[in-house]
Amino acid sequence: RALDDPIGSPRVEELARPGMDVVLLFDDLQRPTPAHLVIPSMMNRLNKAGIPDERISGLCAVGTHPVLTMEQLGQKVGQEAFHRMKGHIFSHDPHSKENILIGKTHRGTPVELNKLVAQADLNIGIGECMPHPSAGFGGGCKIILPGVASYRTTADHHYTWMRHYHAKVNILDGNPYFEEIADAGRLGRLAFKLDFVINEKKEVIKAFAGDPVAEHRKASEFASSLYHVPMQKLAD
Repeated sequence: RALDDPIGSPRVEELARPGMDVVLLFDDLQRPTPAHLVIPSMMNRLNKAGIPDERISGLCAVGTHPVLTMEQLGQKVGQEAFHRMKGHIFSHDPHSKENILIGKTHRGTPVELNKLVAQADLNIGIGECMPHPSAGFGGGCKIILPGVASYRTTADHHYTWMRHYHAKVNILDGNPYFEEIADAGRLGRLAFKLDFVINEKKEVIKAFAGDPVAEHRKASEFASSLYHVPMQKLAD
């Protein structure tokens, strides 16, 4: 239903055009995101828009985590999607010399991204939105930075903004750590994002889809309503 009624965006099949090269970004096995549940449906929608499976690539947005093996990629996306993307499913390598500098954020962070993302006609992300100690909430454009960014870009971003006073859980507005991520998402032309909110049992509670910034805002508000516990007073 989230894909049928996206937030601040046309549907996936309305964004796609025949002849486009599409990249589906998904997070790694360190996240419980059930990519296998949604990637086949996403591919079917792209097919209806005139994009055959051969023009759809899968890219695991590992950030600076270990690169996944083919077996691990199949485990993450499920056998149907893995078979349909055979020969064009990959794991991002933050150390690759093929990562491309596409610009700088408004604060000056250099944004180097995976070549597939930099050269794609349409980038679509799949992830989860949960409280994050520095970004406020995970999900949204984090699939771009650090997801498919170079090690240099990620290090520059993290070391510069991680200790900023406003880089805290549950804070988006005025949080430069988060705002730089959103900037990178725009530079990386992330056109559409699906974020799951997942409970402690790794069960999907709700899904949000659409414009990466707009849907992430709604997903963050919902996650906050679940996990935010107000304190009556600060500790000593």
